[in-house]
Amino acid sequence: MQNIFDRYFTYLFKDREISDNALINFFSLGDSVFATTETPHVTQIDVNTLEAVNKENLNKYIAIHNCTAHQQQMKRKHYQQISDSSKKLERALYWSPLKINLVKLLAMKAFRVSYQDSMSWYDNSPTRVHVFNWKTGEPVKLNYVADPQFTFHHANSFEVDGKYLVLDYCKYDRMDLTKLELESMRKGVDRQEQSEPYLHRMIIPLMTGDCGTEICLKISPLLWSATAQLQQQTKTEKRLN
Repeated sequence: MQNIFDRYFTYLFKDREISDNALINFFSLGDSVFATTETPHVTQIDVNTLEAVNKENLNKYIAIHNCTAHQQQMKRKHYQQISDSSKKLERALYWSPLKINLVKLLAMKAFRVSYQDSMSWYDNSPTRVHVFNWKTGEPVKLNYVADPQFTFHHANSFEVDGKYLVLDYCKYDRMDLTKLELESMRKGVDRQEQSEPYLHRMIIPLMTGDCGTEICLKISPLLWSATAQLQQQTKTEKRLN
């Protein structure tokens, strides 16, 4: 038996299959090769003819609704995949100023609002970085906060002496999704510095040592201008610059 909310969500999302245009990446699974995108829809490829053989929906086997197209292959060809959390008490692995506007999303079908129009940028929302121990899966007991920014592609990451985590990634000071539209690219939109991506390095201190509050932790020689300011709040929090 459905209540009023179940009926509304059935009406809102019924038969709305997200695009299966798998154009981002390839990964091998057993003797098969699949093309992927950021949805659970993958396309099996014939490696000899490069023809599409079959389409699969990973959501039939594992509970994911969207995911990264860049799977991390581990030993024995095990894969690690990241998907969005849909429960309040589960850990959110990415938290940035570019957020889903729930009101617009719920009104999407009634008012013909696109997924892109359902995204909003919040200038006063900081970027929070969550760090986890790769082997144990436990979170580092420090909260990291940076200025509002958006990232989609990472170039490199490595750990230094167990003290610092170095991240190299493409950073947007402000994300303008309309610039990614084909029509906008054909017209040649005006370049805005805030909306242009550039390679950025963030260095995350993994321990504080004996330093006091409001002391900048010098990261050199890894990066000449990198600092992290330790602030005493309700929880231990570091501001990254």
